[in-house]
Amino acid sequence: MFEKGGMTEEEALRFNKFWVAGTGTWVLGAVGAHLLAWSWRPWF
Repeated sequence: MFEKGGMTEEEALRFNKFWVAGTGTWVLGAVGAHLLAWSWRPWF
């Protein structure tokens, strides 16, 4: 089709899959850290 940003459509889809997985992992880690901090010292 067309290339935008120097990636083919297949490369862009693969990149998006890893980007979404990485973002999900980061969010789960942040939630886990907040839960641990909350269990240690509740902030309200």
